[in-house]
Amino acid sequence: MNRNRKRTWGVVVGALLTGLSGLAVATFGVLSLASGHGGFSWGIAAMLIGYGLALGAAAWGLWRLSLFARGPIVAMALMHLAIATSYLTGPTWWAGALIACVPIATLVAVLWPSTTAELRARRAAAKSI
Repeated sequence: MNRNRKRTWGVVVGALLTGLSGLAVATFGVLSLASGHGGFSWGIAAMLIGYGLALGAAAWGLWRLSLFARGPIVAMALMHLAIATSYLTGPTWWAGALIACVPIATLVAVLWPSTTAELRARRAAAKSI
């Protein structure tokens, strides 16, 4: 497969949104560390930074057209969507709706038929070598 080939919009958008989500989560981890609330902050920070790195690894895998990266991205996006819906009540419902747009767009991008076709073509090309 030609590595200089243009990727479909679904791969680009899915990898970008997943990578940005990972960066945001890791940033919250660093901020938790900087808050200085003792051992609890360290544990939460380690979990958030690890989760952010996992999101980054999944984004990198999708960018490299790995079919196996799509499963973790879909699972994480569904979890993010569930979390975002918990913000849909109360006076700041609009923030929950705005937050929910990111996992919805990620799901649409990685599950789009052209994305699936590109990932399967990459897998078939790898098997034929």
